[in-house]
Amino acid sequence: MKKIFTLLFICLFIFTGCNIKQISNKNINSVIDSVLREKINLSNQISRGYKYYAPRGMRVIDNKEYNEILTTQNEEYYFYIDVISYKYQKDVIYPEEDEVYYYKKFKYYKNSGYVLIKKNIESYYLEIYYNYARVFSVVNKENIVSAVINSCYLLNSLEYNQKLIKTIDDEDEEKLKSEKFKLFETTQESNFIDYIKEYDQYEEEIDESLIIKETNLEEDLNIQ
Repeated sequence: MKKIFTLLFICLFIFTGCNIKQISNKNINSVIDSVLREKINLSNQISRGYKYYAPRGMRVIDNKEYNEILTTQNEEYYFYIDVISYKYQKDVIYPEEDEVYYYKKFKYYKNSGYVLIKKNIESYYLEIYYNYARVFSVVNKENIVSAVINSCYLLNSLEYNQKLIKTIDDEDEEKLKSEKFKLFETTQESNFIDYIKEYDQYEEEIDESLIIKETNLEEDLNIQ
């Protein structure tokens, strides 16, 4: 019963876009556990070497190599797919826990990860790692839980194309490592936003014929 209630709670965000006024660690813990425990066999976005499910209301506004920017409710999510870590099955490198608003480590189905939330002056920096990928965002306090839900769906639905990723050569690996290093310097709100603006200058058309028709989320997750 508790699981069903939490899943309905999550669907309320996805389908109606409602916000929660009272934020607690219990809220965040519940949605993380509910979403990441699910076997999400959905995808409505396909890119080079991977595919994933973007919750209703989210759309891709930019795509470059193994990085994408999605938006919903006037907020942007930077989706970084760490194909190098996936290719070599590298262990998670956990960030420091100093001066955080919320921090949690977790493990589901052999995949480890973490949620890190830091308070900035007028907003909150969100970083979630799972399934060899990260989602970064800067959100208002009332949107923290919905941002965690959206990010967890992106990460948990992520499926890699092993054959394609194995073809990445040394030159491409060095390029991706350089991009990763640059990204991880953007841990403050102002730097993150500046990086997004710089990233937005590079536009790459996404082949809409590759997008899988969106299926009914409630039916696929067997929500009753």
